[in-house]
Amino acid sequence: MTLKAFILPTLFLTLAFSNKGDRKITGKLYSSDNPQFYSVENILVILRSDNRAFDTVRTNSKGEFSATIPSDKQNKIDILYSGIGFGTVYLKYIKQLSGDTTNLQIDLANNYKKNIFGKAFCPKCSKTNQVYKIRYGDAPIYSLKINNNGDTTFSAIHNGVYQAGTCVSSAQSAAWYCDRDKIEF
Repeated sequence: MTLKAFILPTLFLTLAFSNKGDRKITGKLYSSDNPQFYSVENILVILRSDNRAFDTVRTNSKGEFSATIPSDKQNKIDILYSGIGFGTVYLKYIKQLSGDTTNLQIDLANNYKKNIFGKAFCPKCSKTNQVYKIRYGDAPIYSLKINNNGDTTFSAIHNGVYQAGTCVSSAQSAAWYCDRDKIEF
């Protein structure tokens, strides 16, 4: 009798409080280019909504990952990745999840579509007018900017190039910066 008294309330509470609206993202990071230059093992995949990270998962040795998305975070999802030696790089924007499980295949050697002037289209806003090439080097040059209110700010964008502020880079480092969305991709 005591076993029934324990199992029935436990089963009821489990079913009552389970999140039926949760969806799942599964994916795989890979490289269509030379795989020796792209590490996919133990990479952090960061999921953001409203510019706030809500989950971080680690890839396995094959570059596979899986994450559960709560029902209140299923719109406007940013997917980024981070690891040793290349910082945080923007991967993909999902406007809205469709279906219970979304399967992603993400090529790290992705060559971004460019306009006729050679600027890459931002993967989030799909525009090029505030996208800048990233320059890695020891001494970044910052530009002084004064807005309409007279406030002074410093910008890492100098002569149409975004200054990364570090000399550490690899094949997985971001090559472009979108000033509108404040992302490196």
